[in-house]
Amino acid sequence: MMLASQDNGTIYSSYSDHHRNLREMNYYVHDFSNKTREEIEWFFYSRMDHVVIGIVMPVILSLGFLGNGLFMFVTFRVKSMRTITNFYLISLAFADVCYLAIGIGEKLACLHSSTVHSDVHAFGVAFCLTIFPMVRTCAFASLFLVTLVTLDKYDAICRPIEHRVRTSPGRSHTKYVILAAWVVAFCLAAMTIPASSEYFTSYVVYNDATSEHHPELISYCWPVNGWIVMVVNGMQTLPFFFALFPNFFMYFQIIRKLNDRLIGRNIPQFVRNGTKMRNTVAKMLVLNGSVFFTCNMPFHTLSLIYVIVFFCDSATREFWQTKLQPVQPYVQLLLYVNSAVNPYIYNAVNRTYRKALYKAILCQKRIVKTSDRPSTRRTSSTVYAATEVNSEDTHL
Repeated sequence: MMLASQDNGTIYSSYSDHHRNLREMNYYVHDFSNKTREEIEWFFYSRMDHVVIGIVMPVILSLGFLGNGLFMFVTFRVKSMRTITNFYLISLAFADVCYLAIGIGEKLACLHSSTVHSDVHAFGVAFCLTIFPMVRTCAFASLFLVTLVTLDKYDAICRPIEHRVRTSPGRSHTKYVILAAWVVAFCLAAMTIPASSEYFTSYVVYNDATSEHHPELISYCWPVNGWIVMVVNGMQTLPFFFALFPNFFMYFQIIRKLNDRLIGRNIPQFVRNGTKMRNTVAKMLVLNGSVFFTCNMPFHTLSLIYVIVFFCDSATREFWQTKLQPVQPYVQLLLYVNSAVNPYIYNAVNRTYRKALYKAILCQKRIVKTSDRPSTRRTSSTVYAATEVNSEDTHL
């Protein structure tokens, strides 16, 4: 098999007239002239592909745009929502929107440009060099941001005094931490470019019964070498599992700490309200993180299996590829679902987020009741409040 050269965009209508020129141009030839339609149906988009990519994915994309867009709008519109935790969540929402737009957009573009599965002939080599690294950048960034949110909430619940000092005005480095997360994500994604950088074009020969409406020149984004794919699978899987166990350890500690704490009757009402809000936000983030890792687990498990079977004999590799390939589209669908559901979890679990949404939509001004303001008199209760305040009271 030889590497394809760039063509001039001409679609040849007859193999008998052009096969010599095509071989001189080093095109690989898929000869299906002796194959029936049923024997090569795996080569084309199926009806289920059209349903999943053409209907289900646009619905997920629309819900993701709506939910994440509203969350970012509300956070910028309502001043009380501009907290350190929400700043992480805004970055996560941005990563989710980009992941949905690029990932689903790429699949819709391929579906509507060709009948052949994953054919990128209409978009050229730039498509291979940019789209897939951009998708991986968003995926890495989402993983890092979810971990940062968990770490922030773990510090706020389990080490409240140190967290309060570290996140006080003038000492917070949240913006730089988020920027670093995106830079690391970009660098890791850039290292995966060789897995999809080769623009491989081939010529397809059909028989008279299967040639109608199918392209004769097709292109794929191929790796520069077969083992590169396994390296990339490992690169995107190992960070996930390295983050999985620390995150769930912190979730366990957060829940245990919240269950151990009781709000006494002698505690002022504003402190009780703040503690209750903190607990609600913490549980919301634990649920959000659990959904994230649950939806991502099947994809990274498949990637890990591919890495393992790469070192097995050819019969074992073929067996597992045959078993796993039909599952891949649905596993990837879970990744898109995860990117779309986050803001709906926020609003379903946390009443504060719902109130902020109503306020932003109705353009209400912020009203502070005098009775809700804490007393300026310094007592033991205010000292207690200082130890109980978490990042939800720290504004950027």
